[in-house]
Amino acid sequence: MWQPLEQKIVQVNKATGLEVIFLPDGRYTINCITISSKKNRIIREQEATGITQISELAKKTDKKIPLSVVFNGKGILVKKIAGAQAIENAVIAILPNANPADFYFSAHTHGDFSVVAIARKEIIESFIQALQKEGFTILQASLGFEMVMQVLPFIYLDDQSTIFTSLFSLQINAEKKITGFDSLDARDNEPFRTAEYSIGDQYIRPAYVLAFAAAVQMLTGSLHHAPALQSASLINERSEFRDQKLYRFAGLALLTAIFLILLVNFLIYNYYFNRNKELQVSQVFSREKKEQAAVIQERLRKKEDFLNRSGWFKPCRASLYADRIASLTPFNTLLTSMTIYPLKGNASGDFPVLHFKTDTIQVTGTCENPVEINQFMNNLKIIPEFKTVALKNYLYKKEKETATFSLEIITR
Repeated sequence: MWQPLEQKIVQVNKATGLEVIFLPDGRYTINCITISSKKNRIIREQEATGITQISELAKKTDKKIPLSVVFNGKGILVKKIAGAQAIENAVIAILPNANPADFYFSAHTHGDFSVVAIARKEIIESFIQALQKEGFTILQASLGFEMVMQVLPFIYLDDQSTIFTSLFSLQINAEKKITGFDSLDARDNEPFRTAEYSIGDQYIRPAYVLAFAAAVQMLTGSLHHAPALQSASLINERSEFRDQKLYRFAGLALLTAIFLILLVNFLIYNYYFNRNKELQVSQVFSREKKEQAAVIQERLRKKEDFLNRSGWFKPCRASLYADRIASLTPFNTLLTSMTIYPLKGNASGDFPVLHFKTDTIQVTGTCENPVEINQFMNNLKIIPEFKTVALKNYLYKKEKETATFSLEIITR
């Protein structure tokens, strides 16, 4: 499960293909093309030909884009051998007296023959080091025209039987297999050859065929595999490039995870912060409502106390008391006034608050015989609803032979 994921992480999505052609006079020329992979399509971005200096190459292509280099020209021997020969010993088969450790070689079988490309390591390594010194990242290198195999099935030949590159003419059969090849002289090669080849949905000139094929191999290949040339510097460069992409992905994944954690934390915090604000506002309104309810409750309690003190909650028995008192009044006694629940005075004196004595009846009258007052009081004491009957005032007027009195009755 990790292998496919790792492959997607380290997969190269943009590459520059170089074809380096060494010339007889010690100079070299470079053809380069940069392609990218977008939505399963190969897109050509920029190209240049006839570059003679690495510094000039640095101006025409991005150093951050990895390189796939094809070496050809002087010092690169490309030879056809019989298919029966062992290609593992190709160097000894072609150069019997040579030391295989001093050479890089690549070999491919095409039907009944094989094509072997050989180059001295010091030539290849010196050029790779020059590119690395300039700041380029080289992930792959190859010799001859072996990279054309990557795009050969996608080339539209249109009844053509020969494909031209910068230094080779390749004979192709109907099954798009190489049946032979011829080398071209670099000095006679025309870099601006008008012929173009349709590879997929791209039109590529002969000068860029091998560079384009090398870049395609970089996009479609795996960095876990060893490069075509078993160069220690290329293997180390591949490992560092793969590790760099993995570390970058791990860093981005870590930052993304931290960002998501912070985002979730912020959303949770923001949610509860807003809820807290709402609850605080609700608490303020609730407190105000509670205070208002307390004020209303206090007012209601005061009114209830007033009504309770005023006797409004008790049934009014004024008529009963008046009838009872009147029925027990002696014949010669005249009642001049009867006040049931008399008014109290204002306790504070600040506001005209009315209070009534809810258990008091005041009776005044006149009589001719003082004995009748005592009889009247005794009659009133018989009534169960009367708790006490007291004489509050008595005044006898001798000249009129009458007395005025005042009684206070306390009810139960």
